[in-house]
Amino acid sequence: KDPAPPNPLAGGKDPATPARDPSIAEAGEPEVVNPWGAGWVDFKHASGISFRHPGDWRAQEIQGGITLTPPDAAQDPQGNPLEVYLVNADLANGVSDPAGAEARAFVHQEIDPQFPALKSKGAPERRELRGRTIGVYAWSGTSPQNGLALEARLFCAIEGQYAYFLFALGENGRVAKRSPQLEAVVASFGYSAPPKDERLSGYWRYTHSQVSGSFSMVTDYHLQLDADGSARWKTQSGGGDANSSVMSGDGGWTKTGRWRTEGKQLFVDWSDGTQLAAPYICDGSSLLLKRSSGKQIYERVR
Repeated sequence: KDPAPPNPLAGGKDPATPARDPSIAEAGEPEVVNPWGAGWVDFKHASGISFRHPGDWRAQEIQGGITLTPPDAAQDPQGNPLEVYLVNADLANGVSDPAGAEARAFVHQEIDPQFPALKSKGAPERRELRGRTIGVYAWSGTSPQNGLALEARLFCAIEGQYAYFLFALGENGRVAKRSPQLEAVVASFGYSAPPKDERLSGYWRYTHSQVSGSFSMVTDYHLQLDADGSARWKTQSGGGDANSSVMSGDGGWTKTGRWRTEGKQLFVDWSDGTQLAAPYICDGSSLLLKRSSGKQIYERVR
């Protein structure tokens, strides 16, 4: 499949918040936890991203990220969740401060349009967790469905080339109560390079030609897969007939991301949230990708 799972922070409807549960009228003090001690387990995604979470919390990969579900997660009588916890990661693209201006702009660009009922509570708070600086963003609001009070927090950590996010949304009191566990999860985020077929490292080009009457068009697809796991992509097109010609592209690389192989499948996770995923055959000088649109044979440029 070629389309990538979307970033969970960039999508999703404002979850319905059903009737108030009287058991949380007063949230009380946050739960006491033993971060990373007995009962905590490791979760590692195929992309190389990993974190730890309480063993009785269920980690489930969904379209767009990973959900964390506590064993006592609240639900309404119809089974709809009253609290949601989403984990995601993205390339940091040179950003190093999880509470700085660039990180703030990205976070609000993702959250604010998707959850208009939530209003930011101001600048993010910087916290030190196990030697790592994290940014904690907070929102509050009222459910447009039934008028219940909502709270949301986003925990952001940046380590190396990745920015890690844990987004929490629920009825007032629920998110705050679980903050110790959530912060410990964020403090555990890490990355280890997944295995790669090193024969794919290099600069590849695939040329596609089209002819319609007297008009012809040639498109070159450029794919660079570096040994360090980084990837780049661009296209260049040119065509015309006896009386005119047109050129496009060559304005530089238009996509960046990370690549890996699993078995005989190539995966490239682009920073815009899309993904290239295709079975491949490589003999060193040519790379055959079996795309949904058909087979593509890339030739090695270098």
